[in-house]
Amino acid sequence: MSFRLSKSPRPSESDIQKELDGMQTSQQLNATPGESLGSFTSQIRRPRTSNKGIQAQFYGENGPDADTIAALALSRFQDVLVEVRVWGIKDQEGRLLSKNGQYPVLSRFIGRLERPQPSLSGMTAKIFCKNGPQADASLTLAQSDLFDALVYVELFAASEAEEQDPLGEVVPVNEHELIQASSRLTPTERRIFQVRQKRSQEAFKLLDTYGFFYNLAVASSVGSTAEYFNWLTEQSCAHPGELPCDGHPVRAYVLKDVRTGFQAIPLCEQHHELWGQGLAQETMPLHRPEEFFKLRQKSYLSRWVKQKLFKELRIPEQYTPAPSAVYDWALKHKVETALPSGFMAYALTEKSNQ
Repeated sequence: MSFRLSKSPRPSESDIQKELDGMQTSQQLNATPGESLGSFTSQIRRPRTSNKGIQAQFYGENGPDADTIAALALSRFQDVLVEVRVWGIKDQEGRLLSKNGQYPVLSRFIGRLERPQPSLSGMTAKIFCKNGPQADASLTLAQSDLFDALVYVELFAASEAEEQDPLGEVVPVNEHELIQASSRLTPTERRIFQVRQKRSQEAFKLLDTYGFFYNLAVASSVGSTAEYFNWLTEQSCAHPGELPCDGHPVRAYVLKDVRTGFQAIPLCEQHHELWGQGLAQETMPLHRPEEFFKLRQKSYLSRWVKQKLFKELRIPEQYTPAPSAVYDWALKHKVETALPSGFMAYALTEKSNQ
């Protein structure tokens, strides 16, 4: 804001306020009601109350979620009216809130964005709801059993007219987003994982040692041969040499006398043709093609099965699944006979202590 310093009369307070109001309007977000403003996975923090209303708070850990919340600190988002949809993913203990594959809407209300609060570990989004039906709707997040619960938050532009009227039916969210959010850990889950990691890692080594991850029945339980073939096309060519082969495109190669597609390795077109003509031995003097194939096939299949299993168990890659979780999965898919006896001891001991 600027005024000329001349003989012109001093601007009145109303003139100053008009110019400030104009600046605020020009900086605010120009969005159509119902337009998506963003989404993030977060943990519920207790709402703050005042005589004027309720401030809902959502904490996002460092990473994409904290970055999304940090963007709400921009001036154009300040005091913007938004519809907030809070989808329940896990309770504070880490138990999934979905029933029959459907995740519940824990709360839905309209409020105004406030500047988020930063911390060393993440960002906290703040949304203020004035006294009335919207503040009352946001108060469902104050329940003790929802503290630290994992939720997926959607923000949509809203209008003042909508703020006064009851909200209509909620439009279902993209299910993929909710399933992806379910792989995150609640603080309680993280503490349990950290305490149990040593025993989990000891047990997991037994699965590697005794070939659980390249067992064909186990592989069939996590996915199809078509999925495995597609995954192999994303890997580098497995043909040995002084330097790794960077040939493209890559596709699955199966030995002629092998009956299952899980027994395959990734080869580029050039080496695919070489192996198919029985000439691989000429370019790999230190290996017998059949022995090399078996070793590499087990290695690739193990990697794929681990990735699929971690995803199905919703375990972040930096953690090792609990033996009891792998045991329950094996029972469900009727492959428990593939589990080594030493691993079973870890799993059953853990289950008896639960």
